[in-house]
Amino acid sequence: MPNDEGHDLIAELPDDGSQQHVVYARFGLAVYFGQVLEHGLANLIVVAERLTGQIVDEESWESRYDALFSKTAGGLVRLIADQSHLAAEGIELCRRAVKRRNWLTHHYFREHVLDSMTTEGRQRMVDTADDARRLFMRADAACEEVVNQLLAKAGVTEDQIEAEALRLLAEAGAADSG
Repeated sequence: MPNDEGHDLIAELPDDGSQQHVVYARFGLAVYFGQVLEHGLANLIVVAERLTGQIVDEESWESRYDALFSKTAGGLVRLIADQSHLAAEGIELCRRAVKRRNWLTHHYFREHVLDSMTTEGRQRMVDTADDARRLFMRADAACEEVVNQLLAKAGVTEDQIEAEALRLLAEAGAADSG
């Protein structure tokens, strides 16, 4: 049952490994959304560059993604800031999210080693991971909003985006059954 902040109460689970399972699952979910954010940062750059004519074909599109994914998430935020794709508050949100993502990836378990030994501590671990996930989702949504605005300016409609998503899902489904 969620507490006042919307966190699930880990104490409702038995201390038979179930609590630890939830900690690892929530950590994994948060890290996943950190990667979603990183891809959202790259998407923003690529869409903006495509619409300004810097990317002209599928080969340069793929090449640009490869180059961007070799950069750190902080490097992607700096590039977005340099190219003025996001307003100042969006940049700051992305900077905070990247800082939190880096902490989560490199320090979370080390700094929570004692927390992992008690139910209350494991609750703190879950709450921390959930808070990070929400931050990553907000930052990604800020990037996605700008991407959608850029696409709309270029005349790309919601119907076209949905049709492409359905095409990709069908392609993925065909790959699964093939």
